[in-house]
Amino acid sequence: MSLILLVDDDDLFRKMLRITLVKMGHKVVEARDGKEAINLFKQKLPDLVLTDILMPKFDGLETTHALREINPNVKIVVMSAGGGYSTDLLNMGQQLGANHSMRKPFTDQELTATLAELLSEA
Repeated sequence: MSLILLVDDDDLFRKMLRITLVKMGHKVVEARDGKEAINLFKQKLPDLVLTDILMPKFDGLETTHALREINPNVKIVVMSAGGGYSTDLLNMGQQLGANHSMRKPFTDQELTATLAELLSEA
């Protein structure tokens, strides 16, 4: 069982994804933005971070960069439904250090495969 930090400003999406992750057997801590995520990351030391890109206060790109400086080995997945800019944002997330990117909406199967791949590398 892994500890996952889930970062998304959309309360409903975050709740639904948390339920899915818990059903998969993971423990989940949640943050609504990057600032909150960085504080929780330092306290909880999760195995993997799932972060939205487009968020107020401190977006997922800034969060990815900051987390890489704190722990170069943490597994990070960036997510975005950012319309026409989604591909560019996801690519930037990977350039800043994310291990993987996922375009919203994604299936439970896509999520399971991504997490299995990244967590097996841990």
